[in-house]
Amino acid sequence: MSRASPKPRTPLNRRAIWEAVRVNIFAVSLLAIWTTLNAVLLPDRVSELVGSSLQASALGLVSLLGVGIATLVQPVAGRLSDESRLPDRRRPFILAGSTVAILCFALFWDADDFVWLFVAFVLIQIALNVAQAAFQALIPDVIPPAEHGLASGVKSALSVAGVALGLLGTALLVHTRGGDGAAILFLATVLAAGAALTAIWVPRVPPLPRADGRGPRLAPHELWATFARPLARHPAFARVVLATFFFMLGVLPLQRFLLYYLKDRFCIADPVSRGAVYLALAVLVATLAALAAGFLSDRLGRAWVLRASVALVVVGDLGMAFAPSIVIAGAAGALVALGVGAFVSVSWALFSDLIPAGSGAQYYGIANFASAGASALVGLFGPVLDLTRRVAPDDAYRIAFSLAALVVLMSLVPLRRLARSAEGDAAETQ
Repeated sequence: MSRASPKPRTPLNRRAIWEAVRVNIFAVSLLAIWTTLNAVLLPDRVSELVGSSLQASALGLVSLLGVGIATLVQPVAGRLSDESRLPDRRRPFILAGSTVAILCFALFWDADDFVWLFVAFVLIQIALNVAQAAFQALIPDVIPPAEHGLASGVKSALSVAGVALGLLGTALLVHTRGGDGAAILFLATVLAAGAALTAIWVPRVPPLPRADGRGPRLAPHELWATFARPLARHPAFARVVLATFFFMLGVLPLQRFLLYYLKDRFCIADPVSRGAVYLALAVLVATLAALAAGFLSDRLGRAWVLRASVALVVVGDLGMAFAPSIVIAGAAGALVALGVGAFVSVSWALFSDLIPAGSGAQYYGIANFASAGASALVGLFGPVLDLTRRVAPDDAYRIAFSLAALVVLMSLVPLRRLARSAEGDAAETQ
């Protein structure tokens, strides 16, 4: 009897891995900055300039207006990048956004009053959203379809590495140097390195052919259509956006006000470096959860894993709200990290399933609107904290984090209509 010939297999070659690293290297820079700036450096600088009595409200105002303004930028910037007539429709946006952000880091560092800090933060947010809009479309632009899965996995790994780099580097520099200046310079250097490597490593992405030869149309109704048309045409995509918005709105208060929580509830002497380390550990837990969630969602359905993630975060929010010790708070935070890692991984898989080919930057920009919009509106929790601290100081974080748990539960409303598989969700958009 003849021996069966071996089944051909697709090699996981080094070239494909290296190409994925080159295309996604900017993820390290972006993620090093986003979490560290929003959750560590901004709260610390606000506390320095405003004082403890109004620190939560001031931080909330910066988040609401600063992140809110920038949130509107990414879908528009994505559309500009998609339809750009430039010889390269991606790298110029990445380089320009990074350059402006680096210049604004100096203003953020040197700001001696709240107004200038606010201006610097808004400009950084706008600039990085322009860069991110173009960057998010590089995988479908440059990587062959057969290697999209590998490239997405490499991007996730580089994103985790970026968060860890930003948080741990900041914790070390703040602890050894005793201030935020060295940490801000470090983040600016990481951003410059990522932008430079992207310019060197990523090939040119030529403009798409257009029958009329015109560039992007920027009339008000066209800008409105940038947001409204994709949501109206793809209801399943819209439901995932809405579910992600509610979920992140109930998660982000724990991150945004973590430094104040550690200082006020448990009298942590060095909340900046301790908070950065705790967030880095949470990222590790979330990464492990994301890997497991992807495996489970393929077998049990995306919607089932998303609902389980909601349950974990609700328990974690309430655990942090009523934790009698830092150990219990840490355990509750680990539950939140598990839920966030699973939810983000599976919801992003759904977005990938549902986004039409050729519109990556625009649709990913709208998908990002869910988390960025939540990041802006989480500022409303600031006045809640300050007001309840005046009336019932011991209950401020219990009330705020319990409210956050209620908001997370609201994500179950759009989730209830999702199909139990990626194929079912994609079918709804046909």
